[in-house]
Amino acid sequence: MFELRLDLVPVPKGRPRSTRAGVVYTPKKTSEYERAVAKLVSHLPAITGPVGMSAVFVLKRPVRTPKSMSGRFVKAGSRGDLDNYVKALLDGCQRGGVVPNDAAVVEFGSMKKVYAAADEEPHIELSLWPIDEGEV
Repeated sequence: MFELRLDLVPVPKGRPRSTRAGVVYTPKKTSEYERAVAKLVSHLPAITGPVGMSAVFVLKRPVRTPKSMSGRFVKAGSRGDLDNYVKALLDGCQRGGVVPNDAAVVEFGSMKKVYAAADEEPHIELSLWPIDEGEV
């Protein structure tokens, strides 16, 4: 099992864009984020076969947060959907060579999107583990 903290601001996967000529591309912010994730996980050995994953996406604390809320907290309906954060992270792990393909992820543990505590910076807490084939 690999557990690591990725010290970068989580970015949700952007929708594919297309030029007038019909060329489809990934938005710049998304591709830069995926490259940064790939760089941070590239030192890990590749997991072949089925993979399990869990992640906590710690987002930047909103400016207008009451001082009485000093710890981590959740707030629905803002700053991207959780599934888009997961997609971008998986694509970065695939680019980094840790996961052969995002289709290899067959089990998700806990996935959370939270806002940072008052004294905390945005980051991602990631866990990846191999799963034995045939295990249920």
